[in-house]
Order: sequence, then C-alpha cells, then structure tokens
Amino acid sequence: MKIMRIVLLLIAIVVLNVIFADRYLIPTKTIPTDQIVYSDKSPKTKNEFVLLNSQVYLDETNSIESDALTTIGKYKVATTAERYLPLGGQKLTSLKAVEMPNGSFELTDLKILIQIKDSNFLYSIQSDYGLNELEVFPSINTAVYSVRNIQQINETVASLSNDSRVLNVSFNLVEMTEVAE
Repeated sequence: MKIMRIVLLLIAIVVLNVIFADRYLIPTKTIPTDQIVYSDKSPKTKNEFVLLNSQVYLDETNSIESDALTTIGKYKVATTAERYLPLGGQKLTSLKAVEMPNGSFELTDLKILIQIKDSNFLYSIQSDYGLNELEVFPSINTAVYSVRNIQQINETVASLSNDSRVLNVSFNLVEMTEVAE
C-alpha cells in the first residue's frame, strides 16, 4: 500500500512538472537588446608556432647560397623539405624556426616566456603544464621555462595562451628578422 502511494505521488509530481513547465521554465519575457552583452573578439589568438622539423645553420660568413633557405641574421633556415639540401661542413644549431602570426620567421632556443597575472600562480602553472623553471623575474611576474616534451611545445603554448592565469606567453626568440624601433 505504501509503495502504491509513493508511485502515485511520483506520477503526480511528474505530471505537474510537465503542465507547469511552460509557465515556470520557459522565459516569456524578451531581453532588451541593450542588456545583451556579446564580444566580437575570439577568445583564441593566433599563436607563434615552432617548426620542429626546421634546421638552422650558422652562416657567419654568408657562404651558404640557396634560394630555398631563409636568412635570419647570421643563420640560414631550412623550414620544410629544403632541409634535405646537402650542406656538408656547415654548423647545424639546436635552434628552431618559429612562424610568427604575421607570417615571418624568427629563431628560438625552444624556451618559453610566460607572464602571469599573480606570482602565486608560478608553481601551479609549472606543475599543470609540465614545465621546467629556468629563470624567474619576480618584479614583472615573468618566468622562463622549458617544456618536458618538446614534441608538444606548440600545444603547450596554445593552452597557456588560453589560460586565465596567464597574461602573455611567447617563445624565447634568439634571432629576429625585424627589430622594433
């Protein structure tokens, strides 16, 4: 008998919810357009991108001549298939090419600079993203890190740029094609 009462009570509750759903769950008032807040800006910004397969050669004497290579300062950079060019005797560096959002190329030592909102986030960001701390600049809430897995460096930078604790993230550039005035 008690089970029957419980079942009937549950059925009554469901029926009442269905009947009154239109009145209480579906909004009947329209929202004035001046109260609607929206943004045209996408939360994702285009990031710098390391070309992990790039090869960077030191060319202080400017002796390497190839239209297939990009010149950045005293370096010649093979960004894609041209990296298979025979460049015997030339010094291959550990630097990698970075494609900037404007399409230009820069060179990085695969370290990343992270500026954070609050210095209390330094260690949590380090542990959340699997970073190795190399140097800290406490006066500007910035630190230099290396990633533990180089193959995922681009994904790490993209994730960091969308992290609400981070103000700015970029690769540590060691040679640039354009110098800001």
